[in-house]
Amino acid sequence: MLTVYIICFVLCAVLLLYMRYGSGAGKRHILKKLYSESVVRDLKRVGREPDQRKSLTAYYRNKIRSFLVIMLAGCAAAALAELKELNQKELINGRFLKRAEYEGESRNVKLWAINELSGEKEKVTVEVSEKKYGYEALTQMLQEIEGMLPGLVLGENESADMVRKELDFKNGIEGYPFRLSYRTDNSVLSSTGQIDQEKLCSKENASEGIVVKVIMRAEYEDFSGEIVFYVRVCPEEPGEKEFSDILREGVEGASRENREEDYLELPASLESADIRYEETAGYESLVIFILGITASFLFYFKKDEELSNERKRRDRQLLSDYPMLVNKFALFYSVGMTTRGIFLKLCKDYEKKKENKKQKKEHYLYEEMLRTRRKMEEGIGETAAYEEFAARLALPKYRQLVNLMEQAVLKGKSDITLQLSEELSKSFSERKNRAKELSEEAGTKLLIPMFLMLFVVIVIIMVPAFMSFKV
Repeated sequence: MLTVYIICFVLCAVLLLYMRYGSGAGKRHILKKLYSESVVRDLKRVGREPDQRKSLTAYYRNKIRSFLVIMLAGCAAAALAELKELNQKELINGRFLKRAEYEGESRNVKLWAINELSGEKEKVTVEVSEKKYGYEALTQMLQEIEGMLPGLVLGENESADMVRKELDFKNGIEGYPFRLSYRTDNSVLSSTGQIDQEKLCSKENASEGIVVKVIMRAEYEDFSGEIVFYVRVCPEEPGEKEFSDILREGVEGASRENREEDYLELPASLESADIRYEETAGYESLVIFILGITASFLFYFKKDEELSNERKRRDRQLLSDYPMLVNKFALFYSVGMTTRGIFLKLCKDYEKKKENKKQKKEHYLYEEMLRTRRKMEEGIGETAAYEEFAARLALPKYRQLVNLMEQAVLKGKSDITLQLSEELSKSFSERKNRAKELSEEAGTKLLIPMFLMLFVVIVIIMVPAFMSFKV
């Protein structure tokens, strides 16, 4: 996976550098492949830049740069996580785990054990014990252990005369630094305390039990001592063992034995089947990589959603401002002002409000009017400027108003006075209906929290009532 993360990182870096330093024509060609008609339409409506082509290019360039930066960060984080996992590898040469140095701490290592014969795969946790030292000052402790040990190895068995379950052959006793090992004079009981039920049942008089001599050997470097005791091993109904049970017993036995060695050697075979080990894979880097990709795409499409929402807010604001615009236009037109004069006066009034900070937020309508005024100052014809104004607003209502304005420019005042009055009446009526729809929509959105509050009230009332019934 590290290779995939690095390739993805390099690819994102190359694309990011190309977006920064590449040729303009090449970048524009790539960006055109990504253009969406809905985005172009929304950006055309909300854009305030005079050059729509530059505005569209800048929008996609910034969006793709942000996408690549997020993807780059995700790949870098995933690669670092993968490197961290590689540096924390425990398994050496397929079967060895390094022990901690003297006075270190034991640790657990999670591995996959694969049965090479059957292909069965089992997850196992291996405890890697630490090394120990300092045997010279502890010689006398063996005498203390001699009186304690027989009672410590019985495990779940009630007495040494009736051993039916696994003996607890401890590899050490708390408070004592000795390494303990065991051997027996009969193969029915292994050196790890396991009972071979098959061999036990094949013995004569097995039902009466087989007396087994157990020799405990306490060692610490060149110091050793032995304690001998006897147990009577009795048979029980043998049961079929799963691979997981056999594996657990083998791994636990390997962990207890040969603790003087630097490495713990895992069993190479169990029950005549070869065992192969693999470290459990960490998915942290893959999760980070997936999250990085997801975040990149979410951001990429979120930008389009934000643009669409801005376009909707713009349209709502334009529809809200329309009745007042028609009202002002009809008022000024009725007192004899020309269409151009009315248009310029409305622009001037808006600029004064902005300068005096009475107009706290920008209005799309008046910003587009200022833009149209600049066009007329640059020499564009009045009717052509009004046509561009209506095209940028892209709402049927404003197209109707612009048609009236063009008629006023071409034919004179008497032709549109009545039409302005009708449009004014209609616009205020539609504004009232739109306000009613918005209030109904807000009421619908409040239904969910209201139902949640109702549910909470019901719980508060009913729970104590039911509890009192139980009492």
